[in-house]
Amino acid sequence: MGSKVIPGSPLTHELSIVGRGLHAVLYCTMLLIPTSRAEIQPSESLVYFDFARGTTDLGSHRHDLKLLGAQWGRPNRDPMQSRHGAALEFTNSIQRAEVDVQHALDGVRSASVGGWFYTRRGGEQIFWSRGLPEISALGTREFPPQGTWVNFVLGTDQHGFFLGTINGNGEMRFPYVSVSQVGIDTWNQLVV
Repeated sequence: MGSKVIPGSPLTHELSIVGRGLHAVLYCTMLLIPTSRAEIQPSESLVYFDFARGTTDLGSHRHDLKLLGAQWGRPNRDPMQSRHGAALEFTNSIQRAEVDVQHALDGVRSASVGGWFYTRRGGEQIFWSRGLPEISALGTREFPPQGTWVNFVLGTDQHGFFLGTINGNGEMRFPYVSVSQVGIDTWNQLVV
């Protein structure tokens, strides 16, 4: 079973995940399962950015990226990251980048959303979304499915745990939150 990954991380220009399986057979004979590789190609993607190369959408639809406070280039706040090339950098909570995908997800039966993210702090953060979590009257975070369009969210909750949902979370109104904390001061591959 292969894994879907987003290639072109800031750490490497070509990322591969190699799956290896080990199976014990009678008399402790071992059988190696051959190497497999699966990755999402730009031509198979609705939106695909490789910020190490630039801000051009490499996906099949060539959407425009609108930077609202975010900066593209070599990260200037962390000298340890300068060797990894260019990135899209956000230095405060109101900066963002927008891509108009209106009607682009109409009729989809499945989707994956992901990327490589360098987090500098813990706590609640939204890295990639279409729609935003809402706060209920009781103070809980909700992300209900929308009736006429597909929403998604990828980020962390207030404790720094991975948070992600595509088109709501089934019958529950809450986004999925794992018990895996997203590391700070490191690159993280997050996919939902």
